[in-house]
Amino acid sequence: MIPDVTDGHRNRAGLPELLLLGVQALVAVVVVFFSYFVGFVSPGCSPTCNYDLFNRINDALRITVAVAFLLSAAFVFVSWVMGKRGRWGAITGIIVTLLAGVIASIAGYGAFAP
Repeated sequence: MIPDVTDGHRNRAGLPELLLLGVQALVAVVVVFFSYFVGFVSPGCSPTCNYDLFNRINDALRITVAVAFLLSAAFVFVSWVMGKRGRWGAITGIIVTLLAGVIASIAGYGAFAP
């Protein structure tokens, strides 16, 4: 006898979504660390460096990463309550976090350009 898989249990959110949220949190930590690392290893360009801009870029990055994570977690939770999968919310959060990191790194290099 073939089991009935239409009861909704196969479509409920579960461990994969939580793992993806964990991956998103790890990606966020690495992205923020890398953004600060750009400032740490920048050459000594004190007269021409724009440290105020670099600090604002890092502030915006931290806020963006936090908002992306909270929205992803909320999407996964709401999907779980509704009995649906929320993988796309977590995957989208990972992509937004990576894009924010790339943009912040490019802008951060620009702040330290001579």
